[in-house]
Amino acid sequence: MKSAGEHPLLHGKLNRREFAFFFFASTFAYTWAFAVELPPVMTETQWAVALLMLAIIFVVQIFLALMRCRDIGRSGWFLLIWFIPTIGTLWVLGELLFRPGKVAT
Repeated sequence: MKSAGEHPLLHGKLNRREFAFFFFASTFAYTWAFAVELPPVMTETQWAVALLMLAIIFVVQIFLALMRCRDIGRSGWFLLIWFIPTIGTLWVLGELLFRPGKVAT
C-alpha cells in the first residue's frame, strides 16, 4: 500500500490531452445531470443530491487542475486566479489547456 506522500493525486502530473478529457467529461456529466435528469421543480432531497454532485465534481476538477499545474511548472496557488470573474477563468483554462508541459529530467 502506498503512503499518502506517494499518491498520484498529490504528486502526479497530467498532460494537456488527459486534463482536457477529464475536465470536459466531468463538466459534461454535471451539465447533463442537471439539464436532463433533474426536474424543473426539485425537492429538498434533490437539491441536496445536486449540491453533493457539484461539490464532488468541483473537488475532482481542482485535483485535475493541480496535477496539470505541476506539469506546466506552475504552483498550485496559480489556481486562485480562477476565482477572478471571467478573465481569471479564461486565463487559467487557457494556460492549463494550451501551455505545453515541462520535459521530465
